[in-house]
Amino acid sequence: MFRKSMIWRNQVKPKEIKDNYSIPQVLQKYIPAGFAGVDKEGSPVFVELYGQYDLRGLIYSAKRIDFEKRWIVNNEGIMDRLAELSVKSDKPIDGITVILDCSGIGLSFLWMPGIELLSHLGKLSQDNYPEIVKKTFIINAPTFFTVLWGIFRKFITDEMAQKISVLGKNYREQLLQYIDVNELPKFLGGNLTDENGDPRCKLMIPQNGKVDEKYYLKEMDISHMQKVTISNGGDFNVKLDIKKIGTILRWEFKTEDYDIAFGITLQDNTKIKHILPLKRVNSHFVPEDGAITCEKVGTYVIKFDNSHSWTRNKILYYNVDYIEPEEEKKENLSEDIDDLNDNFICVKL
Repeated sequence: MFRKSMIWRNQVKPKEIKDNYSIPQVLQKYIPAGFAGVDKEGSPVFVELYGQYDLRGLIYSAKRIDFEKRWIVNNEGIMDRLAELSVKSDKPIDGITVILDCSGIGLSFLWMPGIELLSHLGKLSQDNYPEIVKKTFIINAPTFFTVLWGIFRKFITDEMAQKISVLGKNYREQLLQYIDVNELPKFLGGNLTDENGDPRCKLMIPQNGKVDEKYYLKEMDISHMQKVTISNGGDFNVKLDIKKIGTILRWEFKTEDYDIAFGITLQDNTKIKHILPLKRVNSHFVPEDGAITCEKVGTYVIKFDNSHSWTRNKILYYNVDYIEPEEEKKENLSEDIDDLNDNFICVKL
């Protein structure tokens, strides 16, 4: 891995990128992550608000290379920061503590291009900056966390996984074992505020909501989608046989120039149930995407309907898939799960 990383550094020249690259405003403004406080060993605490990510808006507003270069600038900056802190404190400060807050996260977070991008950047981190993170705490994990973990675990080394802990509802007590109360942001249970006295520390951690559409690029990347032409008055269906309750079904689509009607039905034996009733959407302006949790097994039919148009064919770009829940086996999520009480579970991944 070290040799590959050195080859990468020689090819990419991350130091030059850090010194010369200007991060696009949209990424500076709308990525909800930043440093807030230090842990008890003097290491910087990095807080990332996963539940406040507008992944779709960000990806529509910046090119992949911009995300990669921003990631390089941040990681090289962290390396410099750790070196400076080591000199000031006269002791080695060789890593950061990370808090990933999933509060408010929904199924929209499972948007395919977003997950792929996060996985890609995460793999770049562990391949080229493997020691930069010494500990990661995940708090406010959603009910579908096992699905998320099943996706990301494929890209995480065992060594990296051992640094991750998923905390339960009483996460404050666990965090305070590592971070002094005056160094933990107030909205996470500590006393730290920003210079304005804001308990959410917005000067340290940007929290600006959904990306303003004025940042959207005119040409969006749809290379990962399939293309089909739906005749005037016709429709196009995608059928998926779902065999496990709790499976998450995801979709994304875009049309050229005109709208399309979209809906989902479930065929269970001889019955047909409307999961999402047909509804016309303006997918020619902005791509549509979404996800549902399948509460029943059966054949789910994703319908793109053009029956309302008797004069125009519709060009559709689409991507549909599903994620089955992980089997409830200990090794899939953790090798060591401590049930401390009904409201607190510490998962050492």
